[in-house]
Amino acid sequence: MDIFLKQHFKINFNEIDYIEIDFNKNDGNYIYFDELEKKGKRYDYFLSKNIKNITSHDSSCYKLYNVLKKMNIDFIKYNIIDIGSGKGFSLAIFSLFNFNNISGVEISDKYKKICENNFKLLNIESKINIYKSDILNFDKINDFNIYYLYNPFNSLIFEKFIKKIKKNREIIIIYKNIHKEDIDILYKYNFNKIYDFEGNVRNYEIFLYKYNNE
Repeated sequence: MDIFLKQHFKINFNEIDYIEIDFNKNDGNYIYFDELEKKGKRYDYFLSKNIKNITSHDSSCYKLYNVLKKMNIDFIKYNIIDIGSGKGFSLAIFSLFNFNNISGVEISDKYKKICENNFKLLNIESKINIYKSDILNFDKINDFNIYYLYNPFNSLIFEKFIKKIKKNREIIIIYKNIHKEDIDILYKYNFNKIYDFEGNVRNYEIFLYKYNNE
């Protein structure tokens, strides 16, 4: 369990459908980067498998938290949305900051319900709005000025999404593990990279882009 989460949310995490892995079980498709060199029954199990079929992951709560702290903005002036909210990991981190509005949009009804349940268990349900929608049909898309993404869709959908955002205002894109095709799209629509953070693990490099409306 991520120590960062335990420090910030004082609850029984055994009740949370929040972390993708159960450390008491042998999950043949999911392993943390910092476990690859460890020994023991769980790790022997992984080493006996084809590593190409295992998804690696590094606990990253503190990384996203640090990125938000480094932004040095007046949070109350910003509305932030997580595009493709999954089980609500990022939204829970956002709730630790004084944003004016925190929202998430998730196409899966299953994951939307998991988000809602997790937020209740974390006692943050009053801080977060979660919507079920396809992003291209989401009618509140321009209610926000910070957009967070972690590869929620392919570049064709990403470009349509970027085109839907009204550009006559301040816009910040926070993108985790961005692909080259999406970088090219952001430059095409006049977004400039302002920061990249926490790049010591490839899959968790976080980029910030800001719209240049000059």
